[in-house]
Amino acid sequence: MPQRFGQGWENPRDELLRRVKRLAPRVVTLVEQEMNTNTAPFASRVGEAFGYYRALFESIESTLPRENSKRVKLEEGLLREIANSVACEGRDRFER
Repeated sequence: MPQRFGQGWENPRDELLRRVKRLAPRVVTLVEQEMNTNTAPFASRVGEAFGYYRALFESIESTLPRENSKRVKLEEGLLREIANSVACEGRDRFER
């Protein structure tokens, strides 16, 4: 049983890394989001979001058939992130 982080729970990041290590992958790719959606004007946010998320949609396109329910859920989740990061401001924006 995991211990509390700060008050006994383990850091979730460490648990994730242990799980990945147990899979013994040959390659691990870490991606850091590089787009400015906080201070850029609306049109720039749209362009940056397109550039960033395009690779994710291309990966989904090449690995899952269109009728796959997992693909639909992934695409819906990404679309919510895009809409939020591009169109929402202040407290309404959860994607930073």
